[in-house]
Formats: sequence, C-alpha cells, structure tokens
Amino acid sequence: MEMNENLDRPKWKKLRGCLTAFIVAVVLPFGLIFYSMISTRRQYHKDWDKFDDERISYAERILDMELPDDVTAERFICDTWLDSYVRLWVSGIDDPQKFLEKAYPAGKCEISPPTGKSLDWLADMADGMGAGHDFTEIYDLKFKDRNDGLYDYSIGFGKNDGGYYAVIGYRTY
Repeated sequence: MEMNENLDRPKWKKLRGCLTAFIVAVVLPFGLIFYSMISTRRQYHKDWDKFDDERISYAERILDMELPDDVTAERFICDTWLDSYVRLWVSGIDDPQKFLEKAYPAGKCEISPPTGKSLDWLADMADGMGAGHDFTEIYDLKFKDRNDGLYDYSIGFGKNDGGYYAVIGYRTY
C-alpha cells in the first residue's frame, strides 16, 4: 500500500500544478480584462437621477451652461467615449425664452431653428431618458468658440402639468 501512495502523490502534485498554471494563464487575464472594462465604463459613463451641488456643477460645466435656480434637474446621462454625448432633462420651467436667456448669457451662443437631423436625434434622446418628446419649441445652439460641424447641440421644450420641461442634448463627432 505504501508503494501505491508514493506513486499517486506525484500525479496529484502535477495535477495541482497544471490547475494553478491554468488559473494564472487563463482565468486571471480574463478577470483583469473584465475588471478594466467595468472601471472604464464607470469612468466614462454617468447616468444620474439624483442631484447635489457637485453633480449640478458637473452638468453645467459639461454642457457649458448655467442652470437657473428655479428649475429641477430630472436626469443626466453623459457618455464621454469616442462619440461623446450628453443629455440633460430639466423641469419646472415657466418660460422657455427666459430659460434660454438665463442658461446661455448673451453673446455666448447663437440660437437657431433646428435641422431635420436634430429633430430626430432630440426625439430619440428624449425617449431614451423617459421624457416625452412632444416638443413645442426646438432650437439648435451654435457656440461661437467651437468649430461648426464637429458637434450638435439641441434643446427641446415640452409642456407638462408643472409648466415646461427641457431636454438638452450635446454630441460630438
């Protein structure tokens, strides 16, 4: 019996060594790749529906605007990867024109009627956020300090029970 036990030990030792090598060579690299994918997604993708001063400040900086105090941020989605896009849904707006004046000070950008491309994009964006897309007013915004054609910046206003809401979208190419 002792002789058989001695013969089996190297076999188990070899099997344990092969199993360890398999884990180190295959499982560990895939685990690291999976972990890096998750951490990269967290870094470049944000989806918020609760806001504090820090998050409001971040949304204002990314969208290059100033949110008036009387509006409520409902949802913010930001994906800053290759084809970046930012979406903000705000509610509690009394008058769309006054909102535009407060959010975008004079001389900062040019407000113009929308193109067909931005109409479709804004409707898709609003549906993806859970906001309605029954817009009463839609505008394209062109910032004077940015190259035209490298970005789309649109804002749509809709009416609900609490006044107007706005869906603001920005995307780069």
